[in-house]
Formats: sequence, structure tokens, C-alpha cells
Amino acid sequence: MQNRGAARSTSTDVFLNFRESAPGDLQSPLTSESINGTDEDRVTPNTPKHSKARAEPSQNALPFSHSSSSINKHWEAELAALKGNNAKLTAALLESTANVKQWKQQLGAYQEEAERLHKRVTELECVSGQTTAIKSQKTELNRTIEELELALKAKEEELERLKAEVESANEFRFQKDTLTQKLKVSNTLERL
Repeated sequence: MQNRGAARSTSTDVFLNFRESAPGDLQSPLTSESINGTDEDRVTPNTPKHSKARAEPSQNALPFSHSSSSINKHWEAELAALKGNNAKLTAALLESTANVKQWKQQLGAYQEEAERLHKRVTELECVSGQTTAIKSQKTELNRTIEELELALKAKEEELERLKAEVESANEFRFQKDTLTQKLKVSNTLERL
């Protein structure tokens, strides 16, 4: 990756240096005409226009064509690298898009599950509230039952005591009746 970055900076430097030294507009794109010149700008051996100018291009023609060829190769390599990077980035983008879709589906499923669980918790809290109320009522009823059982036990004890008193009273009445009977018999005998 560092070599590629170094190659880019070198290619950019070559490109900028070349564009600065090229005749014409500095903002024009790099084309075969800007590198090699147009047909009008080229000096051919049959043209007797400038004999001195003709000597210079022939001297510079070999290094310039060599330079142009290496620049073309360099830009072709750069273009191939960019196409490769573009393909990798496109594949990564497609994979990321697929992952985002999958994550959205998972998120939707998680949200549905969370909503279902929230409803269930609400139901359980409601039931729990009812259970608490039922437990409270049960506790109150148990307390009431215990109180009633204690009251019943007290009444039963009182009833037993009253029964005992009634039996005692009946015994006393029987004794009284018996004594009264004996007293009558005794009074009757005394009168006689």
C-alpha cells in the first residue's frame, strides 16, 4: 500500500511537472495532442519552415517519445490499479449493503421480540398485581377465619360452661324437687 501511495505521488509529480512544461493552457487535460502536439505543431522532415526548429525536435524526439511512452505506461498502470480498487470498493460496498439489510432484519426481529417480551412483562405484572391482591385478600380471610375460630372456641367454651351450669341447675332443681317432695311428705306425716 505504501508503494502504491509512493507511486501515486511520483506519478502526480511527473504529471504536474509535465503539465507545467507543456506549451499552451496549464489547465488543459493530458491528452495525446498535449503530449505529442497537434499535426500543425509537429515538424516533419519535408517541411522547410524552420530549419533550426527542425533540428531541436529530432534531437528531443527520442527522449520525448520515451518519456511519453513511460508516462502512458504509468497512467495505464495507475488506471488499472484504480479499476482494481474500484472493483474492490464496489464489492465491499455490496457486501456492506447486504450486511446492513441483514442487520435491519435482525433489528426488526429484535424489536418485535422486545415488544412481545414487554407485553408479556406487562401481563405478568398485571397478574402479579392480581396475585398480590389475592394474597392480601387470602391473608385477610385467614385472619378473619382465625378470629372466627377463636370466637367460636370462646362460644363453645361458654356453651360448655352454660351446659355445666344448666346441668348444675337441673341437679339443684332435682335436689330441690326431691327435697320439696320429702318436705311435703314429712309435713303431711306430721299433720297426721
